[in-house]
Amino acid sequence: MYVLCIEDDENIQKIIKDSLTREKIDVEFTDSIEESIYKLEIKRVYDVIILDRVLPDGDGIKLLQYINRKKIDIPCLIISILGDINYKIEGLQLGAYDYLPKPFDTRELIMKLKNIVKIKYNLATNIIRIDDVCLNIFSRNVYVGNKRVRLTPQEFKILKLLMVNKNRIIGKSEIVERLIENEGKNIESNLVDVLIYRLRKKLGKKDFIQNIKRVGYVINDI
Repeated sequence: MYVLCIEDDENIQKIIKDSLTREKIDVEFTDSIEESIYKLEIKRVYDVIILDRVLPDGDGIKLLQYINRKKIDIPCLIISILGDINYKIEGLQLGAYDYLPKPFDTRELIMKLKNIVKIKYNLATNIIRIDDVCLNIFSRNVYVGNKRVRLTPQEFKILKLLMVNKNRIIGKSEIVERLIENEGKNIESNLVDVLIYRLRKKLGKKDFIQNIKRVGYVINDI
């Protein structure tokens, strides 16, 4: 899971980062509406957005309105000290998936994030199955039939991205963004081809990941 968290309190940032890291959830932070809009304009590979309402440059609701206006398909969980029922209703009416008042228990935060991802990808469980390939989005275990396949973090990220977006062609640039995340590293697009080659070899399924020439890659489940 890849989370964008918009929160300006450094202490809360640390609590969230430590909790999500223990769950093997990747998280990137911003502390303002303006910076968040910039990030969403250049890449939209996040699975979930955690959004505080009280930010230095305004009410986080403004970002939610921007997401709606631009039709950005990333679910949002609001966290806020504004815990009154009217604030909750306002956030939910504007399209937030859930609302978590501060202070919160990190166990509840993680539970809500996982539930949101299940809803987004229409999953009854943590498991995605296509053909005989089985991927657990939270434990990061991958099986082909009854055999566990051990993947590197980069290989897993690509496989998960393709499987949760089955039947949709994912461009190389989007895959590169998913690999970079918040590491601040430059990744050459030809690395994607190398990783796809390794994935096919490890899965033992040459045609499972299809190459759409000059466009990207897709896993079909039709």
